Amino acid sequence: MSILSNAEVLNFLDISENYFTINASNNILYLKYNAGTSLAVTITSGTYTGDTLAAVLKSVIDAKLTCTSTITYSSTTLKFTFAAGGANTFTYTHANSTAASVVGFNQDHAASTSIVSDIICGIDNSVIFTIRDAIEKAASDYCKREFVSTSYKKKYDGTGTNKLLLNDYPVTSLTRLAMSYIDAINISNTSSAYHASVGVTSTGVVLTQESTSDSTVLFATYDTLTKVVNAINLISGWSATLSSSTYGDYPSAMLREVFGLYCGQNTIVSLTIPDQGMYNYEVDINSGIITLPYNFPTGTKNVYVEYTAGYSSATMPENLKLAIKIWIDVLYRKQQESSFGLTSFSTGGISRSLISEMPKEVENLLSSYKRYII
Repeated sequence: MSILSNAEVLNFLDISENYFTINASNNILYLKYNAGTSLAVTITSGTYTGDTLAAVLKSVIDAKLTCTSTITYSSTTLKFTFAAGGANTFTYTHANSTAASVVGFNQDHAASTSIVSDIICGIDNSVIFTIRDAIEKAASDYCKREFVSTSYKKKYDGTGTNKLLLNDYPVTSLTRLAMSYIDAINISNTSSAYHASVGVTSTGVVLTQESTSDSTVLFATYDTLTKVVNAINLISGWSATLSSSTYGDYPSAMLREVFGLYCGQNTIVSLTIPDQGMYNYEVDINSGIITLPYNFPTGTKNVYVEYTAGYSSATMPENLKLAIKIWIDVLYRKQQESSFGLTSFSTGGISRSLISEMPKEVENLLSSYKRYII
């Protein structure tokens, strides 16, 4: 999800979504259904979006060829797909098909259950949406927070005060707050390797052993701690046990991220999970500030929080959307004037340069969305 939908961006820029115009000069397609005769299908004249043209194509094709087709247009690939349905086939003849360029055909197509446009067709607005993505990233960087509703599992530094500021808000749910970690899996290397180490990333457990390539136990495949332990025990030179059978069904993704824990020469290391969740806290949903009746323990990444924060499409603030719209308009007009290419708008690469060129009106609108500091 984006802060602005495709339609919102195009409407603000006053760019029509009517991509296709059909008239007497470009309204014929020659198609054959199964072993029948190639027939001229006449498309009704009009101005269409990709979806509405697909609907018209289905109507006229089904009527002319006496079939039940499925015609779709992809706003991602900018191509049409003509599906004959079931095991039935379409054959396309390029000669005399005056609508060929409209639907993206540039050659004959032999009998097939589905035929896809050879080239993109319709107006390509992808540059606009790439600008949108880059600007939304720049706005997020400037305000030092994410705006689109997202679920998080994050580790925060304990502040030594009774308040903790989440990076993301408004908070729509908080399902776990833990302030210590407990041992969950014990791992050792049983080989004669001089050096061996264990690490935990956001995606899995990484086992490193001298003279061999790394082995990774992925959380996506081994989604519980029991499965992780069993997978490690199948890797030559490694041994793992649960600290308690109680933890066996816990999600593997709960393991705390660490790097390079030395476990060579039968040294045992422990991988940890967050301790039991707290319950006696308050959350200011609008600011993302958690308040305890006592202080958070001072530490590095020693507070674990599972929560959902950000705006849905229905709750996205209108003045925030206006800021993004204005910024898109400014950059899009510059792009139109100087005609620089699509690659100039890589989403991640221009965030900082965009911030330095932020229009004053945008800065004023975004200033109230900067992340709180306590």
